[in-house]
Amino acid sequence: MFIGIANNSTSGGVIRGSNRFNPATLSPAVWLDAQATSSVVITSGAVSQWSDRSGNNRNATQATSANRPVLSTNQIGGFSAIVTDGVNDSLNVASWATVAQPFTRVLVFNPVVVTKGRWVSQSFPPTGTTDQGDIYYPTGATNAIRLVAVLATGTDVSCVANTDYIRVAEVNGVSSNVYTNGTAAGVQSVGTQSLGGLALGWNGTTGTTYSNTRYGEVLIFAGLLSTINRQKVEGYLAWKWNLQAELPIAHPYKNGPP
Repeated sequence: MFIGIANNSTSGGVIRGSNRFNPATLSPAVWLDAQATSSVVITSGAVSQWSDRSGNNRNATQATSANRPVLSTNQIGGFSAIVTDGVNDSLNVASWATVAQPFTRVLVFNPVVVTKGRWVSQSFPPTGTTDQGDIYYPTGATNAIRLVAVLATGTDVSCVANTDYIRVAEVNGVSSNVYTNGTAAGVQSVGTQSLGGLALGWNGTTGTTYSNTRYGEVLIFAGLLSTINRQKVEGYLAWKWNLQAELPIAHPYKNGPP
């Protein structure tokens, strides 16, 4: 919730002010936010649920206590984030009502380690076992990340350990325009499946794919955002997570939040 205390202020990373942009105005299909501490359920010191702020009840959960990540301070932009250990930690959003292509996926994350063959996040279709693909460290490249539908395809984008990223992928059924910290980072090939579930920290099917990753925020929107709305989301996240210095000079929210 945004509180109208001052029109140009932040508190705890959350941009405040009665006239400030709120992602809820774009009706996200999924919204996971580690700065909304009340949405992170801690059980015996670890995260058992990361609750969905979109109102759609698409919560990310982990029922197995040994596989739960932790909420740790000073992880992304100086703020707390959910951290998976790269061994067996993950959070999973069970099947939901179909989100068909086109759609827009947004992730604020920081890789603790970039390990080839590991998954930062993985999306699934509503039925069947063929993955939709998402964020993966390709086996044939170093310090790279890929949005994929098939592992052998896709264009690699730079990804360096212990670096904060705001990553936007506009998935249109044929390809995906990718933006990293507000800068166009190329076009990657994707499949045509709709979204029906989400795994964070692995690919959801095998224990050899866990990644050691910090997660700050996850947003999924049905449809493609307009350029200005994409930039508003980038600006909102950049100022919220102290990443405004990473935005390009020409970005409309380089010098102030939307």
